[in-house]
Amino acid sequence: PDNSMRFYTAVSEGMRISGAGYVTTPQQPAFWVQRSADYTGYNTGNYAQSVLYDSKIYDTGNNFNTSTGLFTAPVTGHYLFTASAWATGSTTMEQSWITYNGARNAGTDWTSGGNPNGFTQLSAHVKMDANDTVGYHPYSSGNTIGIRSNATHTWFKGILLG
Repeated sequence: PDNSMRFYTAVSEGMRISGAGYVTTPQQPAFWVQRSADYTGYNTGNYAQSVLYDSKIYDTGNNFNTSTGLFTAPVTGHYLFTASAWATGSTTMEQSWITYNGARNAGTDWTSGGNPNGFTQLSAHVKMDANDTVGYHPYSSGNTIGIRSNATHTWFKGILLG
């Protein structure tokens, strides 16, 4: 049986609360962001710093802040994030992770084994409470690096799974 509570506006479903208490809407929170220009001075040694993705491809619900590089969960639930970054120059990228509420989220670490092409990416499933934040942090031995603006290799995406 479906134990959800549904709310309608006119003839369309506007919101649903599942039997477990998760709130969903037809316009599920989702985003895809990129860099509009190369980003210099990114400190990989600051484990809580996130890449400032400053250009939105889409942001359903307007939950991604291009000034901070952070997504804020509008509702409690399970979210899926995928991210990628390509460094300028001959930087070796060693790993990356999702920052969670301003700190390193070790449960999302991805180690590339030292990619000399300056590229790293990950996918992570993160349980979030409403108003929690996440960002993306590529790592390179504590160096200050540049991040390329490249539509194919530098982006961050996320979606509420439910």
